[in-house]
Order: sequence, then structure tokens, then C-alpha cells
Amino acid sequence: MPTHGRRRYGEPVEATVVLFPAGRTRASGRVLLARPAAGRWAVITDTTPFHPVDHTWPDQPADRGTLAGLPVEDCVTGAIGPDGELRLGPDIPARRGDPGWTWVVVHLLADSGAALPATGQEVELAVDEDFRSGLSAAHTACHLAALALNEATADLWRKEPPRRDCFGHPDLDGMAIERSAITPYRSVDEYRLGKSIRKRGLDTDALLGGLDALAGVVSARLAGWIGSGAPVAIDTGGDSGVAARRTWTCALPEGLASYPCGGTHAASLAQLPATTHVVYRPSESGFTAETVVG
Repeated sequence: MPTHGRRRYGEPVEATVVLFPAGRTRASGRVLLARPAAGRWAVITDTTPFHPVDHTWPDQPADRGTLAGLPVEDCVTGAIGPDGELRLGPDIPARRGDPGWTWVVVHLLADSGAALPATGQEVELAVDEDFRSGLSAAHTACHLAALALNEATADLWRKEPPRRDCFGHPDLDGMAIERSAITPYRSVDEYRLGKSIRKRGLDTDALLGGLDALAGVVSARLAGWIGSGAPVAIDTGGDSGVAARRTWTCALPEGLASYPCGGTHAASLAQLPATTHVVYRPSESGFTAETVVG
């Protein structure tokens, strides 16, 4: 059962049911709340196909599209606390699962003077499918590249690593990643190779000294996996809320790959071109990984 919060001076607002994990881009929703927010209008519906920016790991930007025919300028994660106040994005003080908080998707519309839908009104929500497709392809390729990187650097560890990925390889990606940014058909991940990871046993000198060769190995692995056309799915654990713990899965020939993720993805690797590849570059703190779909 969804949790409920109470906006000040209003009726209870239900947790938003999200449809993007299933790949949906169209839906009808009932308006639960429409109010001013930072020079724009914040609109919450009971159901939405829109993927909002995650407030804890904002790697994938929000979907674009329309709500009741009005352009959605941005879409963010929101939470309504026990005091009835709506907080947006980084202003949310709660953690997922904290009692008394209701998690919602907030569509931000320009305050253009156009008539807004009324509370209780059924509206059509439509996501820009081309933009979504580009982001989804990049996000899927990003996860594949991370697993291929872990595999390709497995012999660079001098000690037993404290963390391994779904295939049992040392989880370099999980231990070293600092930031990820996804754009249509491209992602950039920043990895930090400092004292901490060296103490854990990674030969960072060998890794940084062979970035070009490493990129070739990882790109070849990507081509092999993409050639399998393996299906991709998002496991929500039966939770339809925006705050659910979701897992990306891909039925690769070696076994089921999995990766915690709140984003959107291609339905299968057959949707990615075989020319998808990675480029690694040294940085001040370690290296950056650019994954290019195309």
C-alpha cells in the first residue's frame, strides 16, 4: 500500500505510481496537486510515465514532454513530509523508507499564464520518445561498460578486493566512481584512483599506463555482448513508487547481469549498435570513461 502525506490546507497526496521502469512513455493521470514553485508550476499526478531526476544520484536528466499539452520544463523527485510541506530534489531531508514521507514525481511547468489543469482532473502525459531512447541507450551501455571494465581490470588487484560485482569480478566501478553524467547516446563517468583504492590493492600505475589498450579490450567485450541481443529488464521488487529500489538486469550469455539503477533503459541489447565503444582519458584524480553509443 502506498504511504500518504498531507499537503498543507489540502487533501492527502498519494505516492506517485511510475511507469518508466516498464518503458512506458504515455499515460493518463489524475492531478493531485498544482502549486507555484520557484517561478514555475509544480504538478503532481497519481500516475506518470516521466522519469524524474534522482535527488541522490542525478546521473540521468529528466524526461521531456507534455502534461495536458503543456511543456514540462523539468521533472524532479519530490517528498511530502509529516508537516505537509513539499520538498524538491536536493532539499529533501529524508531517506527512502523513512516513516511519514510520501514520495512523488513533480512535473515543473512554465508559469506562462496558460490555464492549468484542476485538482482531480484527468490529464494526458506524453514523454518525448526520441529523447528518452537516447538516454536509455546510453544508460544501458554505461552499465555494460562498467561490468566490462571490472572484468578487464581483474588481474590488476594485488589483494582480495572488498567488493565484487554480479559476475564475481573486483568492483572497480563501484569502488572508484565519483560522478556519472548521461546524455543521449553518450555517458561520461569519472573515476577516482586515490590512496584508498591503492590500499585496497589496485595497481593504479598499471591501469593508468595502459588506458588505450584497456579501452580496446572493453570495447571488444561490449561488441560481443551487444551482438547477443540480450534482453534487458528493470526489477522493481513489486514496488511501483518512485522511491523503490530498482535493479537493472540483462540476460548476458555468461549469466544474469545486475546493477542497482533508478534510470531508464533499452529493452534489449539489439537496440544498441555494434560500434558502441569506450574512450578512457587520464584526469587529475584518476580517469574518465566516455561510453559512446554509435
